[in-house]
Amino acid sequence: NQLQEILDKKIESAIKHFKSPGYLSMDVRYMSGMITEHVKITKDKFGDIWLNLYMLTKLVPNLEEQLAYFSRRQGEKFYIPALARIFKILMAIVKLHEDDQYEFRENLQILGNSIGDNDHFMMTAMHHGLDVNWLTKNNIPEDIADIHKEIKNNGFLKLS
Repeated sequence: NQLQEILDKKIESAIKHFKSPGYLSMDVRYMSGMITEHVKITKDKFGDIWLNLYMLTKLVPNLEEQLAYFSRRQGEKFYIPALARIFKILMAIVKLHEDDQYEFRENLQILGNSIGDNDHFMMTAMHHGLDVNWLTKNNIPEDIADIHKEIKNNGFLKLS
């Protein structure tokens, strides 16, 4: 809860002081480092998923208009690392018990809908192999790790 409160302040600041997708990506890396440190200390796998998903569901919908202002190429500085993080989240969710997976349903739908509302983010997601229906319909494939591995092997989910 304490980390979530700190994240709320960092997220609010990132939204308020948004300059570009590149700077947003740096803000996300900083917040992600805080989450990683928390997980390393507490071994909180559920919290790792929850906090990363929480961060994205608070940022993406609130920056939709600002991100849409930038070209798809410029936006990819945020979109591609965000997609890599989403794959990481999905792979971790699949490993959880079915009852625990249910806890993420609402935030996955919010994130999926927000991606779908941003044409550039949606095109980037499709190009890099993320089926947004996995989020919106809570239909994560059991072999998501294999899908992710093949996508990475084909050179996707990397900034060029």
